[in-house]
Amino acid sequence: MKALIPFGLLGLMAAPVFANDPSLPADDVEAAVIASLDAEIFKAAFLTCDGERLSQIMADDLEFYHDKYGVIARTADEFIEGTIPDCVKRQQGELPYLERRATPGTMQVRKIGEDGLMQTGHHSFWLRLPGEDIRRVETGLYTHIWLRQGTGWQISRVISYDHVDVPG
Repeated sequence: MKALIPFGLLGLMAAPVFANDPSLPADDVEAAVIASLDAEIFKAAFLTCDGERLSQIMADDLEFYHDKYGVIARTADEFIEGTIPDCVKRQQGELPYLERRATPGTMQVRKIGEDGLMQTGHHSFWLRLPGEDIRRVETGLYTHIWLRQGTGWQISRVISYDHVDVPG
C-alpha cells in the first residue's frame, strides 16, 4: 500500500496541469497572426527570395523535418542557405516555378503553454514548367511550432509529412 502513495501524490500534483488544458485553440487574433506569418515564410522562401525576412520569422535553432527528405535543417541559417539559392534560380528561370499553398479551411492553431502555439494543416505544392499552366503536383500535411519572442512569434520546429504526388 505504501508503494502506491507516491503515485497517488503524483496524480494530485498533476491535476492542476491537466486542468489548464494547453491544447486549447488559440484565439482568433493569434491564429490570424500565425496564418499571416506562415504565408510570409513561404512567400519569402519560394517567391521573393527574402533571406532577411526568413531570418526574422525563424528561430535561430529552427529544426525542419520532412518525410521524403529527412532533416532539412537544424538551424535557421542552414534552412536559409539551402532555400534562397533555389528561389533565386527559379526567379532567373533556371528552375521551374514552384509555389506552396496552404489549403483553406484546414489550418488549426492550438496553444502550447503560455508562450507556444502549434499550427497544423494541409498544404499543396504547385509547379509551372516553361510553356505550361501551373498545376498541383503534391499534397501534404504540416505541423509548425511557434514560440513567442518578445512581442512577436518565431517558428521553431517544422514537420512536413504525408506528402503524396498528384498525378498530372
